[in-house]
Amino acid sequence: MDDLFSLRPPSWVLMPQVIETTLNLARSGHAILVGHGATIVTANLPNAFHVRVTGSLPKRIERVQMCRRLTHEDAVKLVKTEDNKREKFLRAHFHTRLDKELLYDMTVNTDRVSTADAVAIIFEAAQRFFSTL
Repeated sequence: MDDLFSLRPPSWVLMPQVIETTLNLARSGHAILVGHGATIVTANLPNAFHVRVTGSLPKRIERVQMCRRLTHEDAVKLVKTEDNKREKFLRAHFHTRLDKELLYDMTVNTDRVSTADAVAIIFEAAQRFFSTL
């Protein structure tokens, strides 16, 4: 709808800018990039370490409900809407899926790993990865 009513630049103008900005940030180093296809955009960069943090739908709904103080129904709606938007975005702009395992160097399942442990695991893995560059 935004493209139709000129509320923002059309995606065919915006996406090359997003990709260029993402690549510039990644090449400069010392950046943590989240979303907007950053994993796909930086897939061929030798200095990029790709991590997917995920969990089951019920656990993610529970977390969103607690963190945002939502009703269960509103949390379900929000999580499903955001999942759908992410999937559509990646499919439309990068012709891929979020859950393609080989896009990532590491995946952390937050159903089984606490937030603190996930941070420690990712930090250790990233340190080891970047020490070999």
